[in-house]
Amino acid sequence: MSSQKDLLLFVLLSVIWGSGFVIVKTGQQYFPPVFYAALCFDVTAIGLFLYVRIQENQWRPKTRQSWFAIVSIGLFTITIYNTFFFIGQRSAPSAVGAILLSFIPVLTAILARGLVPDERFTAVDIGGILVGLVGVGLIIRPSPETLATGDVGRLLILVAAASNALGAVLVQRIDPPEPTSVILAWAILPGGVALHLVSLFIVRELYENIIITLHSVLAVAYIAVLVNVIGYIIFFTLLKRRGAFEVSLVNYLQPISAAIIGWFVLSEQLDTITIFGFFVILAGFALMKRDQIQTLLH
Repeated sequence: MSSQKDLLLFVLLSVIWGSGFVIVKTGQQYFPPVFYAALCFDVTAIGLFLYVRIQENQWRPKTRQSWFAIVSIGLFTITIYNTFFFIGQRSAPSAVGAILLSFIPVLTAILARGLVPDERFTAVDIGGILVGLVGVGLIIRPSPETLATGDVGRLLILVAAASNALGAVLVQRIDPPEPTSVILAWAILPGGVALHLVSLFIVRELYENIIITLHSVLAVAYIAVLVNVIGYIIFFTLLKRRGAFEVSLVNYLQPISAAIIGWFVLSEQLDTITIFGFFVILAGFALMKRDQIQTLLH
């Protein structure tokens, strides 16, 4: 990341996406979690459609591969991911959500091994996966007591991370010809509608608990406009300039942003084991991506 402008965008994206974990928690004071996610993606769909309409020459999908990719993202990356993440984030500290989602690149590699023929693991890769899994175990620390009391927020976020990774691998296998921004913009609208259906018919959320205030409107606007629309625009810009690997490193800076902002806004604290678990996940990622990291450093 040699360009100072790109480095600034990278740090800005990390702060924007890291702050989103805190706003997701605060927004759930006013809305049921899945309905809150659906509202955010209603607004996001409008913003991203405007972006691709202005920015991309070919803004409408035309191939079968593109529509399959749109369905995959809409189902796994939008609907399932946000259902589990928004519910799980309700009881987990903001930074814990960010740390668990930092496991997505490792999960993506695991799933790609089974679904993408060209993917192969070396012994060091397998070691990196095992190290990452140890880090996740340190963070989640499942026990009969937590399961009995329903304290499964961290497990739900892990399920969300797995769904996100599966969506990414399916798109990689399908390999649509259109730009990522176009595929994502077209996937968000049906994904947002599906979130409304999940909220209404599957989770059966209680809408009488909705509180409409200036703060609740800002909570939706912050996630939809700043975290999603502006965040994705920065992401697409960096993706074109720097490539997928360098952009994936944002997963390991946004937990730091989430921890600092969560401490400042919500007085959240992280225990030592959770912090150690984050560095264990980071070590697992470094083992698996050692060649790309070496290339980046040189």
